[in-house]
Amino acid sequence: MINLLEQLDLENILLDELKTYDLEFTQIRDNFTENFKFEKPFVSSLCELLLRNNKFPTQKEFRQYYIYNNKEYLKHNFLKTDSRFRIIALISRLNRAYPSLIRDLHFAILLKKKTSLNVFYNDEFDYKQGIDILINDTFALRLFVNTKTSYSNRYKKDYRREYNQKYTYIDVPITMSNDKLFGKFYLYNEDDIDDIKKHINI
Repeated sequence: MINLLEQLDLENILLDELKTYDLEFTQIRDNFTENFKFEKPFVSSLCELLLRNNKFPTQKEFRQYYIYNNKEYLKHNFLKTDSRFRIIALISRLNRAYPSLIRDLHFAILLKKKTSLNVFYNDEFDYKQGIDILINDTFALRLFVNTKTSYSNRYKKDYRREYNQKYTYIDVPITMSNDKLFGKFYLYNEDDIDDIKKHINI
């Protein structure tokens, strides 16, 4: 399995660019769209854009890329009825997923750039095994926002997957506080890196 971080020109990825990115959200959602299992996970499109351009895509670039590159699948499987409303609901869901996907990838890159740890990130590893970042081939980091909804979603994902006994799982919740605010994003920072090092005794 390919480590995405080894495919990137990490020295030239400017993490500070995220401070200039805007975010937009709508509260449009419906049960069908929220529960629909898309053939291609959202995170895969984000990774493809990052690999192509060696920079984080904007929210607009991300959602447009996902919809355009999956248009035939969406047309025949997702947009059979109520197509106009459903595409709006999909855009809303993509917009809401974007900050979380950025947060995970940003932290993986930050860990790789700021430490000598063996940091592994792969989008398939993420959505199939529920492991956001793997450290030293041993410690499986699971990243999520410290809210009741996020914990509930985490338990649902755990129920659908089996733990890999090879790894030690570490939950790394992030609090949406001012010290985590980076432009419009809430991101992990070097304090979180220090906490992880302490946790794994490095």
